[in-house]
Amino acid sequence: MISLWRGRRVLFAGLVAASLGLAGLAATVAYCVQVGVDALVRGKPLPGQALALGAVFLGMAGLGVVLEIFRTRAAERIGLGYVAQLRAALFERVLRASPELLAQRGQGGLLLPFVGDLTAIKKWVSDGLVRLISAVVSSVLLLGVLTGKSPLLGLAAGAVLLCAMLAVLALAAPLNSAIRETRHRRGAIAAFVSRSIRGAGTIRAFHRFDRERKRLARRNAALMTAGLRLAGISGAMTATVHVAALMLMAVTLLVGAAQVRTGAVSIGVVAAALSISGLLAGAVRDLGVAFELWRRAKVSLGKIKNALAIEAAVTPARSRRGPLDGHAAAVALRGVAIDGLIANFSADLTCGDVINVAGASGAGKSALLASIARLRDADHGRVRIAGRNVRDMHERTLRSLIGYAGPAAPLLPGSIGMNLRYRAPGAAQDEITHVMACCNIAPILARLPRGLDTRLREGAPELSSNERQRLEIARAMLGKPPVLILDGVDTHLDEDSASRLAVALADYDGVVLLAATAPVLQRIATMTWRIDNGTVRATAGPGRRLELVRHESIEGYR
Repeated sequence: MISLWRGRRVLFAGLVAASLGLAGLAATVAYCVQVGVDALVRGKPLPGQALALGAVFLGMAGLGVVLEIFRTRAAERIGLGYVAQLRAALFERVLRASPELLAQRGQGGLLLPFVGDLTAIKKWVSDGLVRLISAVVSSVLLLGVLTGKSPLLGLAAGAVLLCAMLAVLALAAPLNSAIRETRHRRGAIAAFVSRSIRGAGTIRAFHRFDRERKRLARRNAALMTAGLRLAGISGAMTATVHVAALMLMAVTLLVGAAQVRTGAVSIGVVAAALSISGLLAGAVRDLGVAFELWRRAKVSLGKIKNALAIEAAVTPARSRRGPLDGHAAAVALRGVAIDGLIANFSADLTCGDVINVAGASGAGKSALLASIARLRDADHGRVRIAGRNVRDMHERTLRSLIGYAGPAAPLLPGSIGMNLRYRAPGAAQDEITHVMACCNIAPILARLPRGLDTRLREGAPELSSNERQRLEIARAMLGKPPVLILDGVDTHLDEDSASRLAVALADYDGVVLLAATAPVLQRIATMTWRIDNGTVRATAGPGRRLELVRHESIEGYR
């Protein structure tokens, strides 16, 4: 878990110093009140004394404004900075999680930490923590000042504060339970709405709006019950704090009056004590608010901690050093096994090999290709590219060697041009033109008024399935990666596009692995890996260099 204190000690020290300054100003105000009241009681207030007190009040007011602005800005900076760190860590963890785990958690469950939990944590750090620091510092300092003026008054005020804190602590367990329940109900609604949005077509097709409305209503009712329980406990805590503030004022007044009667203190001391009690009452309220914000943030921190523990699809590279071996097999598999799918498979592939992975649905084609691309780790065995174990290779280096197109890498929201160049942003225009010709991109751009600048939304509904697949393949090919992996991205290709792609892949200067359904692509395979009941059988493929009509922009592409 990311530390709140690391790198922010100076800001926290500034918060404590500002709180001490404000408490000191409050003590000075109390002293001025004592002096002024005593002078009035004696009936001999001096004009100079009144002017001096007024000047002191104005000066302290200005200094108090400066300190409060500094404290608020420092707290906001701490809160925003800490939440930004948590958000970045969560974002990185979610991006590296396996697709299976992401699907299991659901979009609603994944978004809740980014929205609700981070908001609660930010509220605690920027507001609750400031209130806590201020309340503790001012309570200790002002109680000390009050005790110095009258030990009995200090003892009475301290007893009221202690009782208030014990009452607030007694509400901790039910408050924590109510917060967890409310959060659970809110998350259930978010997950339900997310699922319903994804299944909106099915709901419309069978006209089941009433059923889904009733299901949402049940969840709303559960959230209402949990929310009202939380509101009741929060109200009890607020009432406790307000009662404590009133008791503090009342006790100070009663004890002070008794001491004035005995001559132990002056009326000015009682007036100063009432001023201090008012400030202590504010500190009690701040403690109550800070406590409630902390209980909410504590639940959220637990959820964030669990989210940060999401297992990554692949383990971090064990080593980042070592040269690539240009003489080694381009891809080498040794004893690769994927539990429940593939057992003990080994192979060596060299430049120019075109491998078609075949098998029934669910046989493990995508899992094997993902293991070679290291989008997931094989459960056993090793995958080597250019002589190095992919587990030992720096991720940036590995990704520069592999071009991938498949269900695990959909198009992103943004322009067609951005998606096309996503793998190789610095690719030369000549290469982009070649790849676009190989994948038959020109007809796509011709029908879109803005061409490459056309913006795609999530899921790219602006394009047909055929067009999406052509763009995904082009993105994978750009940059001429030594290893090109195409996982089932030809299922919707038209005959012309499949033929163009077959020409390019047959002469590709690297290793091509694909799970192809189009016959024209199956025929260019130099080898077929057929997966059957966990066993991978390698057989020689047709390997035909197709004599197709080569467009000028495709001719000579390597």
